[in-house]
Amino acid sequence: MNSSRVKGRPCVLRASVLSFSVVSWAVCALSAAAHYLKWASGNPWQLLGWLFSMFFLLLAYARQPRVIATGFKSTLLRALPQ
Repeated sequence: MNSSRVKGRPCVLRASVLSFSVVSWAVCALSAAAHYLKWASGNPWQLLGWLFSMFFLLLAYARQPRVIATGFKSTLLRALPQ
């Protein structure tokens, strides 16, 4: 595999996840405006938009799953009595 393509993938992945976060944030803002302007009452899109935007934002800056699993495993092993 070309090494330049492999190095560029995390940057593209992070940018796409950040764009998902911005889109979800926009859905949250639009649904909040719709709720307060009485265009839609009781809409769940505000909560869902906020949750998705926070999830994608955390996903964009999270470590690789392998690093998280290793840290969790070492923390778990230290917490368990020997």
